[in-house]
This record gives sequence, structure tokens and C-alpha cells, in this order.
Amino acid sequence: MKRPHLFAYGTLQVDAIMRAVTGHAYSSQAATLSGYARYRIKNATYPGIIADTRAETSGRIYFDVDDTSWTKLDAFEGAPYQRLTLSVVAADGATYLADAYVIPASARGILSTAPWMLDQFLAHDQDTFMATYFAVRQPRPSY
Repeated sequence: MKRPHLFAYGTLQVDAIMRAVTGHAYSSQAATLSGYARYRIKNATYPGIIADTRAETSGRIYFDVDDTSWTKLDAFEGAPYQRLTLSVVAADGATYLADAYVIPASARGILSTAPWMLDQFLAHDQDTFMATYFAVRQPRPSY
């Protein structure tokens, strides 16, 4: 049986964060998800995505993620994220089915109206994020 792929659109795009969560370095490449918009979670440095037919979200696809890593990823993401299997297009033009953590419409209120940008996270928030979430290896807070 083939292992599922992960589409990461937020902090998990950073290899060091993905390794800190899963304990593994997975093969990956840039990818794009159509039909979803990315926003910052209110009072947080990480994002969520929500369905929006007019939007497109950039990220990374990690290939063949093992079951142990999925357990760790599910705990890291926590509520209210839901893992959905979606179609993404990788940088090489290939289309893959990949699981992504999505904010359901019922939890949209936790999202701000500010877009989340990877370059801003790397420049301003990565060190604090790493210290907060990996100092004691805790999952993100639940909402």
C-alpha cells in the first residue's frame, strides 16, 4: 500500500520544523493547492487554510509519509484542523493526492483576515515558534 503524501502550506514547509515534528527528513518539492486560501490564525504565528474557489496556496509536498509521522503530525496540528486528501500540483507539473490540514468552515472564526507569508515567518517568527513549540515538544494549543 502506498503511503500518503503531505501538502504543507505553513510552518511545516520549513524542513527543520518538519524534522522536529516527525523525526524524519522526507523527500519534497514545491507544490500548489488550488481552491484554498491561507490566513494567519488570530494571535498566532502560523496559518490555516479554508476552502475558497478563487484562491491558490503555495506550499511543499512531502512524499510517502509513514504512519508514525502521521500520528505525530495529527497531534502537532490538533483541533480544529481536519486532515483532508486534496489534489496538488508539484513544481515538476505532476498532480498528486496529498493530505492537508484544513480549517473547517465551522471554525473560520479562528482565522484573521491577514494572509500568512512564509518569508515573513522566516524573518520574524521562526525562532519564537521553534522555542515555543519544541522546547517541551508540545502540540499546538487547541481552540
